Amino acid sequence: HLMATAFKDIGKQANDLLSKLFPNPKQTGDNLAFAVSNTLKSDNIKVVTNASKHPNGDDVSGNAEVTFDIKEHDLAVKAKFDTAQEFEFSAEYSGLADTTVEVGTSFSEEKVEGSLGIGYENENLNFGLDTTFEVGNSLPTFGVNLAGVYDNIKGGIAADIDPSGEFAESPIKGAVSYFDDLNTFTLSGSSNDKGISGGLSFFHKYSDDVNVALSATVPGLDFNKTVVNLGTQYQLSEGSTLKFRIQNTGAAEKLRGAFA
Repeated sequence: HLMATAFKDIGKQANDLLSKLFPNPKQTGDNLAFAVSNTLKSDNIKVVTNASKHPNGDDVSGNAEVTFDIKEHDLAVKAKFDTAQEFEFSAEYSGLADTTVEVGTSFSEEKVEGSLGIGYENENLNFGLDTTFEVGNSLPTFGVNLAGVYDNIKGGIAADIDPSGEFAESPIKGAVSYFDDLNTFTLSGSSNDKGISGGLSFFHKYSDDVNVALSATVPGLDFNKTVVNLGTQYQLSEGSTLKFRIQNTGAAEKLRGAFA
């Protein structure tokens, strides 16, 4: 049984609840948003449709994701479309011992990209390498990540390298998470030429139908720009969920101004 988690999945429960499906607000302050997700699946096909909206009048955004699981060939093929007129396609092969290979491409009005990733996983470690290239650019970007698990603790580090720029501009990220059956606490950070950023998150499984999450991110370790997210997810029925999130940006700066 494979237990190790990829670096991108450390703190995934809170990240998905608070970020996945939600468009980024265009203004600071309190921003309430909600999202609905519906999943239909059979033995070999899964279809997920999502929609989200800010009650302040922004347009509804949404996407549809179709996954074909070709089990006899250890292959999963995924296609995704969204209202921003972006299309993604990927295929993952898992027929090699403890190793997966994924190729993908994405299309939008601004650019066309391709990617290749290789991952190795055993009970305690997960190691990945990937590269992404944009049509029209001469040099691809590269990524490397390593994650491990010990008892109830997961941790990892990742780096993105852009050969066309200065190495210092390439971010280095780290995260560590403590988890049990109901709760997950995650501490994360990143560093590049613009400084160090930090964050923490908490996920709690309140019941079989209700999850809650809280996060705080401090860009550049500037507490005046702290972004706080609070969200909840409710299981409407099998395959259908409803999420609410409130996000506040710059609360510390406004609070300081109120007492100045």
